Amino acid sequence: SSDMDLNDIEKIREEIPALKNSIYMNTGGTGPLPKTVLAEINDTFQKIGEGGPDVKAIRDPIKSRLEQTRDIIANLLNASSNEISFTRSISEGLSIVAYGLDWAKDDEVIVTDEEHPSSILIWLSLAKRYGIKVRKLPLQRSKEQYLRSLENLINDKTKLISLSHVTTDTGTRLPAKEICEFAHRKNVLVGFDGAQSIGQFEVDLKDMDCDFYAGTGHKWVLGGWGVGMFFIKKELIEAVEVSWTGNPAASWDKDTDQIQFQNSARRYEFGGRHVPLYNAMGRGIEFVTSLGLSEIESRVGALKKQLINNISEIPSVKIRGPLTRDMSTGMVTFSIDGISGFDLNQALWDRFEIMGREALRNTSMRLCIAFFNSESEIEAVTSAIETIARETR
Repeated sequence: SSDMDLNDIEKIREEIPALKNSIYMNTGGTGPLPKTVLAEINDTFQKIGEGGPDVKAIRDPIKSRLEQTRDIIANLLNASSNEISFTRSISEGLSIVAYGLDWAKDDEVIVTDEEHPSSILIWLSLAKRYGIKVRKLPLQRSKEQYLRSLENLINDKTKLISLSHVTTDTGTRLPAKEICEFAHRKNVLVGFDGAQSIGQFEVDLKDMDCDFYAGTGHKWVLGGWGVGMFFIKKELIEAVEVSWTGNPAASWDKDTDQIQFQNSARRYEFGGRHVPLYNAMGRGIEFVTSLGLSEIESRVGALKKQLINNISEIPSVKIRGPLTRDMSTGMVTFSIDGISGFDLNQALWDRFEIMGREALRNTSMRLCIAFFNSESEIEAVTSAIETIARETR
């Protein structure tokens, strides 16, 4: 679909069937699937069903497509294919790091104070298990403030910094590259949860220089549930021990019982996986990247500006997220005086078929603007919010 262009938004919307049935503004929850992703899943399982899964002519193309998908991910993140591991989720990627490092009591890990459960449960469970301490970096208004408060949190017990590149509730974009420079000066490992970054803007891991980075297929790359990606810097592969394992992570010498883990991030992959679903994620990535990530970012920026300008005029509406270009993304979090986030979300869905989610402990609502949302949808959302605000007064 390389003939598609963001200027022809109707043509792009045709390729995503779900957009006919609602105003879809929850891509930060789960992105809708393009036809190419659905076709990859349906066609592959059809072939498996008709031809038999282990028949060479069926299995080999599926397997070689998986390595092409690994290359697609490596290109997306500007990393090497040997640094990319397929996972089932972001939590699995973060767990590779969490359970692959040696922890001593009182070691510290720094997270943000706006993490998704997946990005904090792991560290809290290590706190229970090993007595490590979890410190929280508060959300800030500027890059300088981030680096200053990081400086206050970091000490000689800090082992790891693990942050959301873009936070889940307000879509705040952290200054990842500066954080990495700062952490490395202090000899601290640093990695990111890329749930809300990958597919929203260009993520260049060579330039950023982080130690690990975990992503998922089911949000902004429109690639479906249950499939994820994990990047680990080549130099760290020996330092992050394999925890859970199985075939084909290692070779096993049946005579000596010696095992040799694969010499790449493939050592963290084990067990039978839904390979067709990983390949479908690759199709989602191709769909999104064919439109151009910087083009996507500027289109979304314009739509977001339109929405924020519109709803900022409404007296009882408060915008609850960053507004500067370098700190924000397509996520718009807002509240209306006198109504909970849950009720607001419910009303927008029941009455206007606008799909979002509640946020910030049920005080607010999050709308995710993606490249496929249209100007007329922004106007429809504006008038829906005006209606509810008027009734709530």
